[in-house]
Parts: sequence; structure tokens; C-alpha cells
Amino acid sequence: MRTLLLCAVLTGMRRGELFGLRWEDVDLESHRLFIRRALWRGRFVTPKSRRSRRTIDLAPTLRAALTKLSSRFQGDLVFCSADGKAVDPDNFIHRDWVRVLRRAGLRRIRFHDLRHTYASLLIAQGAHPKYIQAQLGHASIQTTLDRYGHLMPDAHAAEARKLDRLVFGERGRGGIDGAAGAVQR
Repeated sequence: MRTLLLCAVLTGMRRGELFGLRWEDVDLESHRLFIRRALWRGRFVTPKSRRSRRTIDLAPTLRAALTKLSSRFQGDLVFCSADGKAVDPDNFIHRDWVRVLRRAGLRRIRFHDLRHTYASLLIAQGAHPKYIQAQLGHASIQTTLDRYGHLMPDAHAAEARKLDRLVFGERGRGGIDGAAGAVQR
């Protein structure tokens, strides 16, 4: 369960993508996951859109956890039942997810909120919106910006400060070095 939750928070994968993940989609050497399918209503289907078929970068902690997990399961699926069969995503939510939250003393949240947590963490560390779009598999940058743009207000002030430094140099307001000095010369 720990590795599943790590994977959800550190990749932003959708629930069906997590339960559809096969070991052939995990490249531990190059630190990447390939999203090629999802488990939906008991069937393996192609992901939601063309952009949903994507490559996700693996954080070192997740890579280490997956390395340990691969030795425990000889089956095809990364996240499966004890007998190696596919987990029913709906049963997981109604039984396992509720129990995980209760044991952790957390309020009830949707499993999908872990995807939003991932996006929020990327924004907090200053990741470029196009990177966030690619990692989440959004068909359009507009989707990413519409959904998560409100989390980026600090970026506006930071961009204004960078512009100031570019135009006026490190000395700040009124300086004549940097781009302003070049324009003046």
C-alpha cells in the first residue's frame, strides 16, 4: 500500500493508470514509467487521450520503493492482489482507501486528490507548466493552467523581479547595467 500511495503522490497517475501499470512499463534504469494502459471497469483500455500515453519521471524514493516491490511479486502487474490478479479500483476505494485514511487519522479525501497534490508539489518547486502538463498527461496546456493556475500567484511576482534584474541588473532600480545599459549605449 505504501508504494502505491508513493506512486500516486510522486507521479500524479490516475487510479486506473496505477492499477493498469505493468512491470514492462517500469524502467528503473532510466528512472521512468510509461503510461500505456489503464484499468477501467475490469478491462485494460488505452489511456484517456493521446497525451495520456506518456512517460513519467521517477523520483529516487519511488524508484527505490518500486525496486523492493518488484522482488515481492512475480506477476505482470505492479499493483495487484496477493494472487497477482488485477485490483478492482472501485473496491479499492471503498475498502482499502477508506481504511488507509482512517488508520492515518486523516479526513476523507478522494484518491484523485493525490493527483492534485502531485501537481501542487511541482508548482511549489517551480516546475515549468509544460513539464506539469506532460507529467499529468493533459491534452492541452490550457487544462493545466485552468486547473492549477491559481496555485501560481508567486510566479507572477518572481517574473516581475526577474524582469527588473534583466533590465536594471543586480543593483536593481535605476541601475544602468544589464540590458538597460546595453540599450542606452
